Amino acid sequence: GGGVPYKAEHRYVNLDGSVKHVLVQSIALTTASSSSSSSLSTSPTTARMGEDSHEEGHEYVTAMTDITPLKQLERERLEAIQQAEQEQRIRAQDAETHRQ
Repeated sequence: GGGVPYKAEHRYVNLDGSVKHVLVQSIALTTASSSSSSSLSTSPTTARMGEDSHEEGHEYVTAMTDITPLKQLERERLEAIQQAEQEQRIRAQDAETHRQ
């Protein structure tokens, strides 16, 4: 077993001004004296974290996923919805104007 999972999205601005969105997920490893657990705790994917969201001195398995394309799609979807709503309002106003 492990500790309480940690999950957060972070936004990074690169030196060139480009923006990256990253999903960070981690979980504390349970330290046990058994050989099956010790092989997990010495995995190269573990890292010691001292952030507020983690207990200092515990080992964590952490995965970072670039979600920039997903964020771009979400932004484009929202813009398309807003544009469609604006076009609908304009059509409704035009129809009301022609009715008068």
